[in-house]
Amino acid sequence: VDFITIFIVESTNTHTPIFYVEIKPPGHLNGLRKREQADTQMRDCVRELIAELRISKLHGVSALGVRLAFYHYDATTQILEPPAIRRDPIRVNDTAPTERWSVDLLSEEGYEQLVQLTTQVKDMVRALGV
Repeated sequence: VDFITIFIVESTNTHTPIFYVEIKPPGHLNGLRKREQADTQMRDCVRELIAELRISKLHGVSALGVRLAFYHYDATTQILEPPAIRRDPIRVNDTAPTERWSVDLLSEEGYEQLVQLTTQVKDMVRALGV
């Protein structure tokens, strides 16, 4: 059984999603299928959240243990980054490479990226007048 823990942060006044986080155990980083599932779940979450979206960008973080992958949906262009990698119809390919979770939450880089991300989210929420 694969448990999914997703936290969705939304504005209390406008009920628009402003940020989401998916948390999974560190062992999922080593499993091809587990990473693919984590990536798919992040993308599915965006599909669910964009109907209520009132900000220009929706940011998400997938945490496999302390390793982080950052997702960004641009409402104007309707582009979700990082781009999805399709399954090869013949070969077994890695649709969610380990490198996607390249940021260590406990590192200085991880701290800086999270601070930058929260600043961007706060600025977008302030722009809504919330």
